Amino acid sequence: MPAHSLDEDELPGARSHRTSSSIVIITPIICPVAEEHPSPTLVRADGSVRTVGRPAELAAGALTLTRVRELLSRHAEQRRKDGDERLHIVDGTTLFGPEDLADLPDCLRAAIGAALG
Repeated sequence: MPAHSLDEDELPGARSHRTSSSIVIITPIICPVAEEHPSPTLVRADGSVRTVGRPAELAAGALTLTRVRELLSRHAEQRRKDGDERLHIVDGTTLFGPEDLADLPDCLRAAIGAALG
């Protein structure tokens, strides 16, 4: 199955078509500007990214990367408790985390070859 972004509504559909396949959810890698600040992220003239401030009424319930990781982990844990032993989750920050910030030149995307080094 190709890499795909699965949300809570899509996972049951994917699982119903691939009942015996393993599914791996990889949570987002680190992005310092979005860890505790919700999207959108905008690109500055120098190529780095920033988040946009929101009025309080729009910020309520907005998703930060930290919250996205929490929700995905909770959802995967519940599905495993419900018997989906072929569902796995990988914390993206273990693949590309705080110690790798030097390889995020724009604070969002990994430098070419960084993950291979």
